[in-house]
Amino acid sequence: MTLPVEPIKYVVVREADGMWCASQTRLDTLRDEIAGYDRDDLIARILNFPSRTALDFTRDYLEQQTTDRLQHLLLCAMTYLPSQHH
Repeated sequence: MTLPVEPIKYVVVREADGMWCASQTRLDTLRDEIAGYDRDDLIARILNFPSRTALDFTRDYLEQQTTDRLQHLLLCAMTYLPSQHH
């Protein structure tokens, strides 16, 4: 039996000013921004992501991933990890 999956209606993200925001519009903006990055840029952004929680990926591992997977990893990081600046 397969259960139906509800579409995401909103996401909670931490804005640059440290405030939390629940917004489908913000998620769409992040997705559009990430879609414009090429593979090298995605890998560089993941390896240098500014967060209190380190992303523990090696360049070799990231280079083996599909572009879709890299986009997903960066979107998750941008959505759920607190910035090291706050």
